[in-house]
Order: sequence, then structure tokens, then C-alpha cells
Amino acid sequence: MDHLILLLIAAAFILMLLLGIFASRIAGVHTSLSSLLLGGRNFPFWLGLCTMTATWVGGGFICGTAEMIYSQGFLWTHAPWGFALSLVVGGLFFARPMHQRGYTTLLDPFQEHYGYGLTALLYVPALIGEIFWSASVLTALGMTLATLLGISASQAILASTALAILYTIIGGFLAVAYADVVQLALMVAGLGLAIPYALSARGGLPQVIEMFFASDRPQAAAPFMLGSWLDLALLVILGGIPWGSYFQRVLACPTPRRAKILSLSSGFTCLLIAIPPALIGMIGATTDWAALGLSSPPAPPMILPVVIKYLTPSWVSLLVIAAVAAASLAALEASILSAASMFVWNILRPLNLRHREKNPGEQVSALRLAMITVGLAAAFLGIKTSSVYTLWCLSSELVYVVLFAQLLAVLFIKNPRPRGALAGMIWSLGWRSLCGETSLGIPSLIPAEILMHYPFRSLIMLSSFLCIWFVSRLAAPGGLS
Repeated sequence: MDHLILLLIAAAFILMLLLGIFASRIAGVHTSLSSLLLGGRNFPFWLGLCTMTATWVGGGFICGTAEMIYSQGFLWTHAPWGFALSLVVGGLFFARPMHQRGYTTLLDPFQEHYGYGLTALLYVPALIGEIFWSASVLTALGMTLATLLGISASQAILASTALAILYTIIGGFLAVAYADVVQLALMVAGLGLAIPYALSARGGLPQVIEMFFASDRPQAAAPFMLGSWLDLALLVILGGIPWGSYFQRVLACPTPRRAKILSLSSGFTCLLIAIPPALIGMIGATTDWAALGLSSPPAPPMILPVVIKYLTPSWVSLLVIAAVAAASLAALEASILSAASMFVWNILRPLNLRHREKNPGEQVSALRLAMITVGLAAAFLGIKTSSVYTLWCLSSELVYVVLFAQLLAVLFIKNPRPRGALAGMIWSLGWRSLCGETSLGIPSLIPAEILMHYPFRSLIMLSSFLCIWFVSRLAAPGGLS
């Protein structure tokens, strides 16, 4: 069985590489940076829907959803429906203006209003967010392969990173998009086949639902606090918008209307695909693990692979391996390409405007080197981290607190000023630092009771937006008059 698994994984790797070569021939990426970034801005709708859904529903989405349902219950599991709503909100309010203005990356509106230096500064939180997101994906994949195959999680992470980097380098954005079609199909098939077996092992869906809600699991260890709950909900919904990988797909559409419809449709498909991992979390919470020979219940980050290993046939486990690997690669490649694209287009390219037409191959080479760097950084963090959900939320939190207010300002404030953007960035980072972060061991200088009962992240974001607006008005000719 192990030999068959390794053979199928090798076949999947070869398929991904062939897709990269196929996409590179279509896009002509060896001579065109714009084709490498956006695939010619002429995506068919079905391809856009597959790639945007696969990008959001990564290994972190699947394993993180199961982890939180298992450990905290439905009440505190914001990410599945929150990220789906983020695509809806993004489609309603952000996709059209970004597309109508002809931007290429998330950072283009900042460069248009603020120039090079401040854009480079705003790239830092965008880059860190992408690395954290990629690390959560790799952590989920490493844990799954280690549990089901008995191999080292580090080896799985490094091999997956190498594959994602290689075929993204070969084919660029189109390679990512076509690979996402295959990966999404594997993900739906693997999880779809696993659920009936896992439910049957626990007596069926009605019994699982009854046992789950009869236990204390829906409330779990975290008592309900409206301020904290609302804060996390807004974090996931609004913090899921200012991402380079999201806007890369929006801006690859042929028209603003198509971009809007694509975003709205992807929100619906993401919500549907959240159902299987949520059921796996419920199954894990209602299973007597001692009766299956385990001395203690599984750790929350391991619940999805453990349920699959003990409650489904081995051939189904094989398909789930393919499903999680596919989901992880889809999100990983998108994040790596997004971070590298913003670096080359918004940071490197403006430094060399006079020479970009003479030697565009240098920018393509720089893009590929940036992909390797981002991928290795994510792999290192993924190896060192144990919780998928923590990385998943931290990536959104950084983007939410710092970048969302900045994006609102450049799209919806008249004449935002660099001084306003800088003041807003300092304000948000300063206040967020004072609040600390327990998952990273950073102490809080604000009493924990306040942080638990008030939506402090959202208040920081909102006050940062007001700070940008106020300082921009002061810096404008005539000031506040």
C-alpha cells in the first residue's frame, strides 16, 4: 500500500509539472511579465471559479475548520463562513473599482497615491501575511501526510514546497489556475468519499449531530463574549479581502462585471466545501478514541488525519491524502506567486523603469527568485509551527489591522495623502503591539478583561482609517478648512 501511495503522489507531481509546461506555452511567459502575473486578463469564468475557490479552500481551511469544530465547537469557528463572506463583500465593494482602474496587483493603488517608498513599506505586512498563510497550508499538509503515511512532516513540507515553486516558476499564473482545476476536483472527490464512511462508523449523520450538540463541545472552553466574537468575525470577513492572491484573480478577469460575479460565486462554493471538514470535526468530537486503541484523544490540529486514518478504509485515506495535498498546493502556489508578483511589479520594477523594456527577462528571473525565497520562508515557519488555525488567523489579523484600512482609504477617500497613510500604519501597529499576542508569547500591556470583552482589533482598524482620513485632510492644501 505504501508503494502505491508513493507512486500516486509521484504521478500527481508529474501531472502538476506537465500543467506548468502547458500553461507556459499558452501564455508565452518566458518573454512577458504581464502574462506571467495575470495570464493575459482573459480568464474563462469556469477557470476563474476553480482557481479562486481552490486558493481559499486550502489545507489550512480544511484542517483548520476540522480543528476548531473539534476543539471549540461551531460558535467560535469563524473562518469557514467568514472567508466565504469575505469573497462576497470583496465582490460587492472592491472587485469593480480595482478592475476598472486597470491595476495589476493589490499594491498598485498605493503606488498611484503614495509613490514608491510608502508602497514598499506597506508591502511588508502584505508579505508577512502571505508567508503566514502559506505556512498554515504547509503545516496542515505536513501533519496529514505524517499521520497517514508515517513519514516526517518536515519532509512532506519541503517536497510540497519544491513542487509548488517548480511548476509555478514554469507556467506562472496560468499554471496555477489549470493546476487548481485538478486540485479542486481531487479535493471534492476525496472528502466527498471519506464523509459517508466516517459517518457510518459513528452511526450515521443524525446520531453524530445529536451526540455533538448534546455534549459541551459547541461551547467548549471559550465562554461567549459578544465583543470578542464579533471582533474575530470581522477579522476573518474583512481581513480576507486585502490579499494579493485574491486581487490577482479578480484582475485576471476580462471585465469588472465578470470579476464581481466571480467573487460572489466563489464565496458560495467555499461555503459548500467547508461542510465536509466541519463534519469531520464533529465526528472527531463524538468518537470514543479509547475504544479505538488511543490512550488519549487526538490533539486538535491532528483531528482530520486521525479521523480519516481510523474511521475510513485505507483506499479512502489515499484519496484524502490526495485531497489535502491538492488543497494545500493550490493555496500555497497562489500565495507564493502573489507575494513574488507584488515584489517584482511594485518594488523592483519602479527601480529600473528605464531598462525594463530593454531586458524584461531580468524581471521574470527576479520573479522566480522571489518565489523561491517566499516558499522557503513559508516552509521554515510551517516546520516550526504546530497549530494550523493559529497561523491561519494570525495571517488575516496582520492584514486586517494594517492593510484593510489602507485599502479603504486609497479606494474610497478623496486624495489620501502619504502622511495620512504613514500615520495610520504607525497607529495600527502601535496599538496592536500594546495588545500582545498569546500564541506568539508577546505579553499584553492592556488588561485581558478589556481585550476579551471589546472588539479591539476592529477598533484599531477603524481608528486607523479615521487617522488616515484626518491626517490626509490636515496635509491637504487648506487643511481642514
